[in-house]
Amino acid sequence: MTEAAAAYEAAVKGAQPHAGSSFNRAARATLVTARQRMRRIRDKVPCSTGDKMMLSGQGSGWMVSGSPPRLTRDDSDLVGAYNMGVKF
Repeated sequence: MTEAAAAYEAAVKGAQPHAGSSFNRAARATLVTARQRMRRIRDKVPCSTGDKMMLSGQGSGWMVSGSPPRLTRDDSDLVGAYNMGVKF
């Protein structure tokens, strides 16, 4: 996926200034969060007490790196950036 994202960025770089930049940022954020999530699972890193407090609170789970709410938020941002209808 990273090669495809890099190729896409190179293709649109000369087209228009900032063409698809919000989509690129959202895609990169989703990729980083997914990697953090997979590393947390692979390395069996438990949540700290502070992380547990944020995950149990309403609407604050996205602040924990590698958490499912953060991945959901980044994915929603990616879909929103795609749906904005930016012309490439």
